[in-house]
Amino acid sequence: MFTRSSYIKKRIEMVRVLDKRPSILIKALLWIVADTPRTLHIYKAYRYVASFTNKLMKNIRVKLDYGEFIVPDAQSIWILVHYEKPIVDKLRQVFSRYPELTFIDIGAHIGKYTVLAGRYLRRGFVIAFEPCPENFKYLMLNTKSNNIVNAKLFQLALWNEVKHIKLFVASTSGEHSCKQASEKFIEVLAMPLDAVIFRMDLRDVDIIKIDVEGAEVEVIEGALNTLRRFKPHLIIEVKLYNLHCVFEHLLRLRYGIKILDVQRDHIYLYACPYSDEPLL
Repeated sequence: MFTRSSYIKKRIEMVRVLDKRPSILIKALLWIVADTPRTLHIYKAYRYVASFTNKLMKNIRVKLDYGEFIVPDAQSIWILVHYEKPIVDKLRQVFSRYPELTFIDIGAHIGKYTVLAGRYLRRGFVIAFEPCPENFKYLMLNTKSNNIVNAKLFQLALWNEVKHIKLFVASTSGEHSCKQASEKFIEVLAMPLDAVIFRMDLRDVDIIKIDVEGAEVEVIEGALNTLRRFKPHLIIEVKLYNLHCVFEHLLRLRYGIKILDVQRDHIYLYACPYSDEPLL
């Protein structure tokens, strides 16, 4: 059962991974209050305080066991520390067992999975895509500060054709989307993953993570040759309205599908080629 105390307790757990300077801890305590759900606050007050603390949390350093991250906002702390934690733990085991893999991070945000993969894939290679200029700045900063030298970063949206598309800018850094319209947007370059892989002349693609806020179908359609040729394992965040199309594509490509997690408006899928042993 959800309670205010349980929610705040989880927030306090996250404060423990922050930089321990007093000024940072004060900001973190403000964030605990501000990031409590809307149902526990008057709506206008929540929006004002949340916006204020988002700015306060900008450029705070978050320390995890596999790396340190500079964050652009409060939501990024949640993403780093708690969001998809079971998936992170499973991938860490896979990367430790197979350090020669090639991993592609589509929708890399500020580098959570890119840094994780770069740290453990000592003999492997990481390719990361992030279209938002602000997020990409933090992605570069975090890979550099963690001495990740086996990663190639692209400020690029993946799509099913080469074109400029609208990236709708959300109030939080992890929710920018090419599909979910909002008043504010920027134009970004997009191209199929197949085109990028062809230009890089890669010999292997082993695991692809896709988290693109509703553009899963377009990303998969632009990666069909890559999926047929390399048969990589897939971890995909799928919006519920895309579920049917994503399932159709994967089954047609002879992938087995496992549901990793179910959320309010999306699910996490693990897809493994029929010809392979599951990794997760």
